[in-house]
Amino acid sequence: MKYDVYYSTGGGSVIGGGADVWVNDWIENIAPHLDTKPILAIHRTRPPEFKDDLGIEVVWQGDDVKGFGELLNNARRINILHGYYSPHRYITDNFDKIHTAGIHCNVEQAIKATLVLDLEKSFHFHMEQAWEDTIVEKAKYPFWIGIDKPKLKNNYDHLLHIPNFYKFKHNKDVVDNNIVGFAARMETRKCPHFLQGINQNSPQTQKMYCGGNEILISIQQIGKSINLIMSF
Repeated sequence: MKYDVYYSTGGGSVIGGGADVWVNDWIENIAPHLDTKPILAIHRTRPPEFKDDLGIEVVWQGDDVKGFGELLNNARRINILHGYYSPHRYITDNFDKIHTAGIHCNVEQAIKATLVLDLEKSFHFHMEQAWEDTIVEKAKYPFWIGIDKPKLKNNYDHLLHIPNFYKFKHNKDVVDNNIVGFAARMETRKCPHFLQGINQNSPQTQKMYCGGNEILISIQQIGKSINLIMSF
């Protein structure tokens, strides 16, 4: 059976970041119109609260590590909707099949956020500048998703630009208050430490997952000092 893999780090009913929203838009607007069977391959462990109602076949890496690799190895093409910011054998073993690859984050700017913000310590996901360049070079049709045009370290003539968009679905009436909300995933580059001492209804501690391990990160711990509470 001929099929194409659409590789991602998330998507569906459990939203962990903006890239998951992008994946969901792809599921809704693109997947139903594809001629070759699409399989959404999510490189993570299936969350227990995930709802299997996407209308597309979904394969989780955490359910069958070996089978996940075989799925990619036997695919006609691999399309990276959103990948990790460092190399993995699932991708490096199949460079010849990478048809499209979405670039969602400027790795160089993300890594330099600590210096720009004049902070002693920081928290961000594992990233490698060289990997960003590699995946753009290897993909036949790489594309940058962002409001502004890409400002990667190297220029690539074949890098397409897809402007991001924001669709507000809950247009509620404006209320008069001075409470600030933090509607983003906890990372240093998103400046959560700016909320220190400000009246805000964001959770003081946000839960994240890294390599299957639960991490609790406090807003007060981002900035001049940071302590990660690991729960295995």
